This record gives sequence, structure tokens and C-alpha cells, in this order.
Amino acid sequence: MYSGGSYSTKRGGGTIVLLVIAVILAGGAGYYFLLQPPPGPSTVAPVDPDTMAAPEDAPDTGDLLLPPDAPRLPGARLYGQGKYDEAEAELESYLATGTPEETVQASYVLAMAKAKLRRTDEARQMLRTISEENRASPYAASALVALASLHAGPDARDDARALLDRAWMSHPRSPAGAHAGMLRGDELFAEHAAKGREQHKHWSRIRDAYSVALRGLRSSPARARLVERLTRLNEYLIFNPRTDFSGSVFVEIEPGETISHLAVAHDSTMGLIARINRLKSTTIHPGQRLKIVGGKPSIVVDKRHLRLTLWLDDGFLAEYPIGIGPGEETPPGRFTIASRVENPNWYRRGKPVIEFGHPDNILGTRWLGFRQSGPGMGIGIHGSPDGKGVGERVSAGCIRMHNADVEELFDMAPSGTVINVIE
Repeated sequence: MYSGGSYSTKRGGGTIVLLVIAVILAGGAGYYFLLQPPPGPSTVAPVDPDTMAAPEDAPDTGDLLLPPDAPRLPGARLYGQGKYDEAEAELESYLATGTPEETVQASYVLAMAKAKLRRTDEARQMLRTISEENRASPYAASALVALASLHAGPDARDDARALLDRAWMSHPRSPAGAHAGMLRGDELFAEHAAKGREQHKHWSRIRDAYSVALRGLRSSPARARLVERLTRLNEYLIFNPRTDFSGSVFVEIEPGETISHLAVAHDSTMGLIARINRLKSTTIHPGQRLKIVGGKPSIVVDKRHLRLTLWLDDGFLAEYPIGIGPGEETPPGRFTIASRVENPNWYRRGKPVIEFGHPDNILGTRWLGFRQSGPGMGIGIHGSPDGKGVGERVSAGCIRMHNADVEELFDMAPSGTVINVIE
């Protein structure tokens, strides 16, 4: 699948990385996540767990996996400075007098400090309590990841894996859930990548874990690697018409059926069905066997990083480079797609219409207009005949894409698709 020109999707000659998880050195004092390459030359750099959180989101709390909107207790900052004894003393007071939010954060950071101070048994007990008594809290996922790191040795590997699976499956939108998804995805990718495509059930699980990780990795250097791997997984799981996986169904076309009927019946789109089955048109015939993948698409436009990410339910589908307007010309907020036009004319208030194909028409081959009153009126997503403005902040507010990218997006984002524009 074309991924916007920013990530390679070639399959040749990749180096497989084997993940050795949760090795605790010197009696279990902290996190040491290692990537062990296979024998022979390797060009894959180890993944530093500190890159899992965006630096701007957690600049001074070290390897703690805290919810991004949670106030940082003084003890958490002391922990981030490596002052574990001082952090322990500071945090003890919150256990008796703090708010519920402060108490669970204090318990988690205190357990982490005890682990750093090599009081591993105390740390384990506190982390187990957090994970069991605060299951609805994102700190439960943080505790599960920490517990996984304290399961050292080959005999404890299955227990560590189970803890990480609990973390990313039960708290997919938390930093710890993203962290666990990355670790388990890497391990599964290394374990099953060399076993061939018949392992597609494992590939589907890798896609789920990596999708959870990607949502929590906005600025991480590891993000590009995740997008590349997810794109490759989607090429096989979704965009290969012969691959059967948990999110797909196969149908045999009956007389009178149309591709639009199939799209409605299976919560899909005509364009997505056509792309999956490599159809040259949307005309289908009785007896034809088609693969259909359904789900609810959504879009995230990241203004800071100039990228558009397309999701299908909770799974990653595609990502593209974009251009936007300067400052607040492209307003943040929640929008929906209200209009979809192929080969659009350019309508300008108080000026003559510039028809599609005219050299002065800047809209490219597709238009996806937003439904919104107030900020955002008159803006949308469109192509660019020559790619001008993609990767820049020069538009009047619209989101510009390469023509090939917007054509692909157009096929997979029907009217009503939600678009979240974030700063």
C-alpha cells in the first residue's frame, strides 16, 4: 500500500530484531529492556525505553509511566532526578493524606523507588496491589509494566509477557499501555517475522499491539519504525485479497448485488473494497469472491508534525505527510467530512470558479470538505497538482496532500468520518 512517500514498504533484506524483555540487573533495581540482534551483521539500533514517551510530555520524571494529564507530585520529580531515598520519604506522606489520585500516583512512584533501591519484594507487593485494586486507573497499566520488568530470567518470561498483554489490552490509551504494546509488538514481530505469512494470526496480534503503541507515540524516534512495520502488516493482512484475518470476511457475489450494497452491509466503503480486491472499477459480477474489511474510519491531523493518520476502529490504516496553514489558520478541533468531490472545481468567494484541470486550480484530484460552523468553515482536505505546500505551513487553512495520497484517503474515508485536528 502506498504510504505517503515517507516510509518504505519494500520487504527485502530486513534485519529481524529479537526482544529480550525485562532483564533486571543487580537484583532487580530497575528497567533494562534489551534488543538482542540475531547472529550476523545488524543495522538496527537498540530501542531506548526512554524514547517511548515524548520528551515534551515527561521531561523530568525519568522512566515513570504517568498519565499525561496527571499533576506530578514532588516525589515523582525527585525520582526523575535519581534521588530515590528523598523521593521515598516525600511520597510516604501522600499515602495517608493525599487525594485518591495523589495516593495511587504516590504508591506507584514509591514502588518504583523501592525497586531502584533494590527492595524488590516490597516493590512487587505494592505494584500487585495497585494493579488489582485500581484496575480502572491508568496506573494499573503502569504497575503491570513495572511488574513485568521485575520478572527476570527465562523461567519468568511467560509471566512477564502475560503482564504486558494485560497492560496494553486493558489500558490501550495510557502511556503504559502504549509502552507495553511496543514491547510485546517488537517481541512478537521478531518471533514470527521469519516464519512466513502463514503466521497471519500472530501478525494480526502484532498489528493490534503496535496500533496501541502508535497512539501513545507522538514525538518518539521509534514512531517511524512502527509506522513502517504497521504499513507492511496492513499490506498483507488488509490489502492482500487472499489473506483471511480476524477483521475480514469473504463473500461470493449474488445476482443483483452491487459493491455499494456490500459496503453498507459490512460497514465498509466501496473504495476500500475495490482497493483490497485490486478492482479496476466498482463493477462486480455474480460468482465473484471478494474480501471485505469493515470498521469505522477516523482521522487524526497532527499540526505539530505535519501528518495525517487514518485509523480503522482502533487499528492503524495509513499515514501521510500534509501541509497546513500558518498559526491558527488550520483550527484545532473535531470535525466531520461533509462533502466528497472527485476532480473538484475551485470555488472562491467573490471570484470566478477555476475548473478542475486548470493550472491555477490548487485543489488537486480530490476534495474532502469539513462540516463545522465557526472556525473551520470552508476548509477541507485536498490534493495538490505538484505537491506544493505539502510539508509546509502556507495554505489558507486547508490540509494539503499529494494527489496519490488524497486519492487513497478518499477511497477509505466516507462522509461522516470524524477528523480530530490536534496542535
